[in-house]
Amino acid sequence: MGSFKKLKLSTPSTAEFQRGSIVKIRLENFVIYQFTEFHLSPSLNMIIGPNGSGKSTFVCAVCLGLAGRPEFIGRAKKAQDYIRNGCNSCKITIYLKNNPEVLTEFHSLIKESDDLIEITRKIFKNEGSGNNKQKNQYFINGISVPENKVKEIINKLKIQLDNLCQFLSQERVEEFARLKNEKLLYETMRSIDPDLVDILEKLKEIEVLEQEQQQKLKNKLKRKSELNEKLEHLQQAAHALQLYKQKLEQIDLNRKLIPFVKYSDLEKAKNDAKKAMIATKEEHDALLERFEPDRERLQTLNQQLDLPMAKVNKYKKKFQEAHSMLEDFVTSIDKNQEQIKTKLKQIEYYNTRHIKQKEAIKQKTFEKHRITQERDMIETISNEEIESLLQQRKHFGTEINQLESQKLDVEREIKNYINNINKLKSDMVRLKRDQESNDTIHILNDRSVSDNVKNAVHFLRDHMDEMKGSVLEPPVMAVSSQDDIYANYLDSIVDRSTALSLTMVDASCYNKYSDVFLNKFGIGLRQLGNKKLPEPQISSQNLRSKYGFDGYLDEFLQGDPMVIQMLCEQNMINQIPVSKNALSRQMYEKLLTVSPQTGRPLFPRVIAGGTVYNFRVSNYGDRQVFSNDYNTRQTNFYKGNVISSEHIELSQRKINEKKQKVIAVEGEVKKRRQTVNEYQSNIVELKAKALECKNEYSALQAKNKRWNNLNNAIHQKSAEIERMTQNLNKDASSKIQELQNEIKEHLEDTVTLQNSKFDTLETMEKIKKRALVYLANRWEISNRLYFAKEQFSNAEQEINTLADEFNEKKEIYKNLKNNKETKAWRKQVQSYSAELNEKLKAMIAEYQEEDKFDERNINNTINILQDEISMSNHDRSAAKVLKEVELELGNLEQQIPQQEQELQNLRTKLKSGKDIFEPRASEIVSKISKRFSTLFTSVGSAGEVQLVRENSFRDWRIEILVKFRDNVPLKVLDSHTQSGGERAVSTVLYMIALQEFTTAPFRVVDEINQGMDANNERIVHKAMVENACSEKTSQYFLITPKLLTGLYYHPKMRIHCVVAGSWIPNPSKEPEKVHFGETSSYVL
Repeated sequence: MGSFKKLKLSTPSTAEFQRGSIVKIRLENFVIYQFTEFHLSPSLNMIIGPNGSGKSTFVCAVCLGLAGRPEFIGRAKKAQDYIRNGCNSCKITIYLKNNPEVLTEFHSLIKESDDLIEITRKIFKNEGSGNNKQKNQYFINGISVPENKVKEIINKLKIQLDNLCQFLSQERVEEFARLKNEKLLYETMRSIDPDLVDILEKLKEIEVLEQEQQQKLKNKLKRKSELNEKLEHLQQAAHALQLYKQKLEQIDLNRKLIPFVKYSDLEKAKNDAKKAMIATKEEHDALLERFEPDRERLQTLNQQLDLPMAKVNKYKKKFQEAHSMLEDFVTSIDKNQEQIKTKLKQIEYYNTRHIKQKEAIKQKTFEKHRITQERDMIETISNEEIESLLQQRKHFGTEINQLESQKLDVEREIKNYINNINKLKSDMVRLKRDQESNDTIHILNDRSVSDNVKNAVHFLRDHMDEMKGSVLEPPVMAVSSQDDIYANYLDSIVDRSTALSLTMVDASCYNKYSDVFLNKFGIGLRQLGNKKLPEPQISSQNLRSKYGFDGYLDEFLQGDPMVIQMLCEQNMINQIPVSKNALSRQMYEKLLTVSPQTGRPLFPRVIAGGTVYNFRVSNYGDRQVFSNDYNTRQTNFYKGNVISSEHIELSQRKINEKKQKVIAVEGEVKKRRQTVNEYQSNIVELKAKALECKNEYSALQAKNKRWNNLNNAIHQKSAEIERMTQNLNKDASSKIQELQNEIKEHLEDTVTLQNSKFDTLETMEKIKKRALVYLANRWEISNRLYFAKEQFSNAEQEINTLADEFNEKKEIYKNLKNNKETKAWRKQVQSYSAELNEKLKAMIAEYQEEDKFDERNINNTINILQDEISMSNHDRSAAKVLKEVELELGNLEQQIPQQEQELQNLRTKLKSGKDIFEPRASEIVSKISKRFSTLFTSVGSAGEVQLVRENSFRDWRIEILVKFRDNVPLKVLDSHTQSGGERAVSTVLYMIALQEFTTAPFRVVDEINQGMDANNERIVHKAMVENACSEKTSQYFLITPKLLTGLYYHPKMRIHCVVAGSWIPNPSKEPEKVHFGETSSYVL
């Protein structure tokens, strides 16, 4: 026992960490972690744990926390998908060792004295709208910064998350094995000496320019020879063209004479019209002056005709007012007569009222006596007898209610049993229908699908009346392809979370139903966007004809259009070209181009021959396009309705179980129905007794009610007799006298109204006579006016005829004066230049001298010239082409020497760059090959790394050559020649060989040991540990789900065991437990 020392914990000092390496990582609500911390070793960190425990989540956190893109991980396509289920955000905090020498420009964020750099990224779910949308926030030492600032710092620290030689996640291991040799050279140089990458990319760029320049020079020399041959022919055609132009000029001048002719003719017609208009005006004015006295006499008679009519209208108004008063008097007289009649009837009533009241009192007394006799004949009933019947009735009701309640309880049990039977039968029908129908619900029986997804789909179908058209089933059910190859392609592109998610058709549906599905089932949800899907840059037709693809992936799918739209939004399947055939070299070269519109690869992702190719633009150097690839996986999803025999057998077993349950429950129902019949028989007997009691009680109640009604009628009759007796003794003489006085007043008022009526009639007669006098006067004036008009009508007709004639001639003159054609000809003539006018005047003089200056002779001359031109042989473009040829020849004489010099300069630059790149690259590859060869002897026969130099720098590459048996030659490592295990061993040894040369502060490898046998895994593990734990090497992270026994360990390495379960302490509730189980190196 004395030979053992006590174990003690040793926490590494940050001084042991290289600059840029990771000291600590803190995660909050990230993937499966609610809260945790990783405290890391400066050398090798081995992270182990069972599948699903969250070890690969560490790799995701490193990538996303340092502003890496989700594509570098190869899992979900959006950072928001890494937020823990049920949370709205997550937080990643990474502490890096500071390197103040290269981060001087960031002094406002990172002080030179800071030992660590704290980089924090917060990721939010995309739930906002408009300006409130916020997906990410970044902080450097607690200060908010944009994403590009974090990327600048990462680049300065030489952290390359997109470099498979530095950062190799689990999903991209196969991609590294399939890495093209040209790309392997690029990534290797980038991880060791980034300056060499810039030189290589520059050499490729200069090489392209040199080839383009050489081709341009060749084309120009050829063009110069062609132009010299063409020059002589063009000079001959130029003379014929000169004669042609002279005749064209003569035609043009003759055409310009036509406006002169047109304008001259129109001016003459305008002057003639003006003279005719003035003559007609003078004749009209003379006739109007001669008949002016007759016009004035007619005007005077018209004025006199209106005066008598005004007087007649005045008396007519007075007559109407008097007639209205007369009608009022008649109405008042009729009203008084009605009042008198009413008063006389009232007097007659009061005189005969006493006799009628005596008759009424006698009748009421007789009725009272009859009712009294009827009341006394009814037998009286005691209250005790009625109360006894009430108690019996209440007792029967209580017993009936108890039996009804017991019966109802049993009937409820029967109903529950029947509901259970119906549910069992419904389940049996559904199971039978599932075996025979095309419903895709059986797809969810796959072992990889959780019960939460199945329950959520059943819940959706149960509430389809409410949610139909708002919430859609998962893509694995709603979308399929008739071709299994395209189904495999779709499954390789769409992440499993999206494949099993429900689709919400818009934001309102998401807000309405998301809580139900998230809280109850915890499954993924995807919301459709409200924007139109972007169209592919290249149409499907061009995609097939120009690039040889079958089409875009979405074209080979069928199913719910909105679910397919969701996959287009989430995974861009409408912009992924697919082909059943493998990519040819020519097709691959076409895809390594950048779109001029977007500055990005033409297709970021394509699938061909069972391989997924991802094309990206490098963030370094000249931003060349590169690709990585991986194989598609086989799947049972997206293949329509495929029911397995296992599923059919399970369904039949469930049907049989439910049949047995139905038989048992039906027996229980039969027993309880017998009990219900017994209860019903007792209830019927009690109800008969209760009815007999009720009828007896109702008869007694009817007798009491009749006696009370008769007694009330007797009291009512007595009161009426007493009131009528009192009224009989009242005197009505005063009321009669009052009515007689009112009649007298009405008679006096009627007499007064009659007198007013007669006066009004007399006034109306006087008004009528005066109006007739004025009407006679007007008739006399009207006759005189008629005879005067007859005399003046002939003269007026002649005047109007002259006036119409004048207006017609005036309109003709106006039209000629304002004629648009005249103005157009005048404007055209005025637009001619002075030189042109001189030429035209000379031609006009010649035509006038021959008396041929008219439109017909000018057109004849034009036709003759056109005939001569049509018979001539000329080339209209000869002069223009001749000038262009001479100009182009002159330009070529200047450009060719310049291009020859530029070509020589490019070739000099190529040689200079090659002289720098080739020896440095050869030296690096030689060192890597030496190290790789040493490592490889422990697992295979031999291995080496070669720098292959082709004529074009684009084809320079690194080839890894290996052989695992002594009797075979070295072969290039690729995805076809070696097995999966051999490729894995070769890949990891190559990465180990890079360890001592790389400038990266840390390297990450996730599950690289998959596919290795136990012996090779032990050998590779030891080599990795020795290299990662040696002096002056970068930090190393190895993630693996398993460890073999008997592995080699080093004191510098640290093992992090990732475990999960309900028994693990929750640091978010107990912060002190965040370091619970923290692993450290133990020192003896």
